[in-house]
Amino acid sequence: KLIDNLIDTTKLEGESYNLNKTNIDIVNVVESIVDSIEVYANQKNINIIFDTNVEEFIINADLEAIDRIVMNLLSNAIKFSPVNETIEVTLNAEKDKVKISVKDNGMGIAEEEQKKIFNRFEQATNSKRIEGKGSGIGLDLVSYLVKAHGGNIELKSKLNEGSEFIVTLPVGKLNIIEEKHELMSRNKVEQLEIEFSDIYL
Repeated sequence: KLIDNLIDTTKLEGESYNLNKTNIDIVNVVESIVDSIEVYANQKNINIIFDTNVEEFIINADLEAIDRIVMNLLSNAIKFSPVNETIEVTLNAEKDKVKISVKDNGMGIAEEEQKKIFNRFEQATNSKRIEGKGSGIGLDLVSYLVKAHGGNIELKSKLNEGSEFIVTLPVGKLNIIEEKHELMSRNKVEQLEIEFSDIYL
């Protein structure tokens, strides 16, 4: 996981990472990721709630990149949330963009440390107290993937009160022939096990 993230982040920095954009139903994609992660959340008795203001919304994006963005944010939310908590995933579609929010009630991040968590290998001081919980490279990759789509990522957090990551993505230029893609099933179980390997060993 660390090697893959490092390679991809380096490619994005050098602008050699090629996005494979297609028309995707972002509502279906995010909901499928939430469903696939539920088994890992249940191991900490964490409930994930998904809410959307539309049943379907087509955007032009790289499916694998979107998968990694949402999965990383969810794995972090589970990782740093105490047991018996709730994580809220909200999707709000507007005319020319979509906002995806992942909100937890975990330890939160101090205001003075919020900017640096998107830097490679950086982690908030309080998150370092949780032994073995990642390298800090994941959010760096998330930030690059979001920006590669012409989007942005925002963090709202208070120490000991949880965090909310909000990803905004443009609709983009849709293909003339509309294509809808389900989440890739290729090695999905293996991908999930790798993503959550630093939580459940």
